[in-house]
Parts: sequence; structure tokens; C-alpha cells
Amino acid sequence: MVVAIDPAEGAFYAFPEGAPLDSYVKLHRDVESLVYAFLAYGDFLETCGRRDNLDEAELHFKQKVSEFDHIPFAHEASEWSSIVEDIVEENWSA
Repeated sequence: MVVAIDPAEGAFYAFPEGAPLDSYVKLHRDVESLVYAFLAYGDFLETCGRRDNLDEAELHFKQKVSEFDHIPFAHEASEWSSIVEDIVEENWSA
């Protein structure tokens, strides 16, 4: 996946590998939102590393990010949703 920023509006977009250029997906409204999501993600990973209640950690992370910017979790199949789902299902190590 390629990630790009729109210099006019500051939004972040993802371009899936091998997909046509017009099949992009908006990831974040701006740089501030991207940074906020990464900081919240760090807290989420810490919680997962302690093996606390992962479902509760997932819900808290999604709510925290969505209150700041609704775009990262606007769709169930979003990149962020896929990452979080893999971690909660322990497909990745946190």
C-alpha cells in the first residue's frame, strides 16, 4: 500500500498495491489526525502487551480516535480496523 498526502487539503490517502489509482481510500483528515491516531495506537499496544481486556482496549482506542477524526474507523474494512482486528485476534504480536 502507498500512502500519500493531498497538499491542498492535508488529508491522507491510501492506494492499495496493484489497484487502479482511482481506488484510493481516505485514511485521515490531516496530519494532526494521523499523529493523534499513532499516539493512541501506542497506548492501545501497551494495553495489549499487558494482556488486559483486549475487547475493552479495542473499544477505547476506536472511540478515542473516532472522537477526534471519524475517518479511520468509518468503515469496517478500513486499514485501521483491519490492523486492530488482527491484534485483538492475536494474529500479530503487540
